[in-house]
Amino acid sequence: MGKDNILFSMAGVKMWIDDDIPCLINEWDGFITSDNFKKAIRKLVSLLGEYSGEYGKLNMLADTRNLAVISTKDLDWVNTEINSQYVKNGASYEAFVIPEDAFGKNSVKKYVEMSTSEGVFTAKYFASIEEAKSWLQEVHNDK
Repeated sequence: MGKDNILFSMAGVKMWIDDDIPCLINEWDGFITSDNFKKAIRKLVSLLGEYSGEYGKLNMLADTRNLAVISTKDLDWVNTEINSQYVKNGASYEAFVIPEDAFGKNSVKKYVEMSTSEGVFTAKYFASIEEAKSWLQEVHNDK
């Protein structure tokens, strides 16, 4: 699969699998409402469950370079209700490509700090997609 085979798309986000790593890429673009954000995150959980068995281990790469702000309330929701579902559905790691927008950047950094402090799920952020993919490949090979 690849970007040519979009598994899910709606205003603000697209999702596909990069077979080379493998990982589920979610590419965010601009502002997304709270309802649509939650819908997209639920779909991400569903796709992990659907495809993890096929790949053995399927982690995530969030390309948030063009993401606008995500509310603290939505970040808390992901941290408290979703991260454990990521793990249950086969993902233990998520790499973020850090947003250019200052508000988006703060949202991603806050989420990474919150999720890592819980110890259920490991998230890291990177300056480039190449660095993010390299880290995911490394953790995939360490399984």
